[in-house]
Amino acid sequence: MGKELSKESYFELVNSTNRDIINTSISEVDNYDWDGNYRPDHNLVHRKVWRKGGSIRELETVNARASHCPFTMTLEFSDGTKDVIRVHQRYATLDCTDKYIFQHFKKSHEIYYRRSDHNTLLITVENTNSQLENESAEEKNREGEEAMRRRMYEEAILKFEAAKKLANESPTINTINSNLRKAEDSNKANKLNEEGKELMKTGNYESAVKKFDGALKVAEKSMSEDITSNKKKALNARAEELIKEGEDAFRRKLYTTNTEDSLRLVELKIAGNELFNEAASLELEASNLYEKAKGTQTVNDYTMTQQKYEDVLKKYTQAKNKFEEGSSDDKKFDSSITFINDHLPKMTMKNQRIFFLTFTITLFVSVVAWSRETHFRLRNFSEDDIITTVVTGFDSFDFEKNNGPQDKLQNLSIPTNSSVKYQIEVNHFASNCPFTMTLWFSDLTSDWFRINQKFAIKMAKPDFSHSGNRTISFSRKGKTLTVTVKDKE
Repeated sequence: MGKELSKESYFELVNSTNRDIINTSISEVDNYDWDGNYRPDHNLVHRKVWRKGGSIRELETVNARASHCPFTMTLEFSDGTKDVIRVHQRYATLDCTDKYIFQHFKKSHEIYYRRSDHNTLLITVENTNSQLENESAEEKNREGEEAMRRRMYEEAILKFEAAKKLANESPTINTINSNLRKAEDSNKANKLNEEGKELMKTGNYESAVKKFDGALKVAEKSMSEDITSNKKKALNARAEELIKEGEDAFRRKLYTTNTEDSLRLVELKIAGNELFNEAASLELEASNLYEKAKGTQTVNDYTMTQQKYEDVLKKYTQAKNKFEEGSSDDKKFDSSITFINDHLPKMTMKNQRIFFLTFTITLFVSVVAWSRETHFRLRNFSEDDIITTVVTGFDSFDFEKNNGPQDKLQNLSIPTNSSVKYQIEVNHFASNCPFTMTLWFSDLTSDWFRINQKFAIKMAKPDFSHSGNRTISFSRKGKTLTVTVKDKE
């Protein structure tokens, strides 16, 4: 077509949202409207447009005799949402006055159009008011996380509560709720830890230990080391206090009655104190092992922790026996016995809890795996090549990290009469593992289907659905779920 029969125009798309546009597609194009290869179904397909100011700009050569030059554009975003618009490219050259210059069929964002300089049709995509509020919630959440890192827990709680009022998207709401719980627990742990430190300053070591124990129940791992260290200091200070009390009492008794019984009581007190100090030291080691086991969730670490707590119980019991033996002749032993009697049930309960955890994890490891091996095969028996694939509509909980369809089945190219096969690890404890897969073909059309991967191991129904111009069927053999694409007859 000669220059006098064509006009140069430009199409520009600006993404002002807080989500990336991960794919674009073009449909409903009339060949008569365009001149050469500078046309939207050639240069505006399969494009990515980054968030917050990313843009694309392309030359579009229109037929000067065509009235409108319309086309339909689908925008797919990184959060799974879509927008579908229809525009008339001749509007860029001042030649189009049709009232349907711009139509917004499927709306997830606000989209505006205008004619800018140099024969350009400018399309701007922006967040809706609801999305802007959710974006503000995400910013407040980030501020709260920063306050948490600085251990400003009350400030973090205020930030998370403000974010919660603005959030309106489920992933954002779930993240904020989780952070708010952590901030509240950390704030409580921090207050109990500070109260324990104040009690230590006044010499009330037994009450301080109780405060530190309360703090450890809700503290995150990053705080536990400091609280555990404070608890150790309180236990050691109380132990030294008891030793001094006992030695002073026994010295007074020795000065008045220097008998074999008095010597025996001194020896019992010293032996009991040594056993008590050994138990306190072992308790600290056991606490550190427990924190490690909670992180690794391995049978070996929980077993080592349980064995260490059993050693703690033995040492405290041996110390108690020494003190009780001396108590029959001297009441000065009673304060040591009372302290141990208060402490032993806590150690017993913790040991029982760790035994249960060890048993439970051992049972899971030996009886059932956390993930189950499956396979997914995609066969292309249509006349057109599959040029790319897009996986959406999945829950990351349903699949093993780095081994789900979102990891293995994205951006695949499958020539006609070819197939691909990948191993997909599904979560044993997920009741269903569905995902949606969109197939883009070399003729620039697309089909999508949705299927439940857990059907591959007969642990769920297939829940299959499909939309498109081709025939898509599925079958199962062994642990493999096979999806077959054919042209309609």
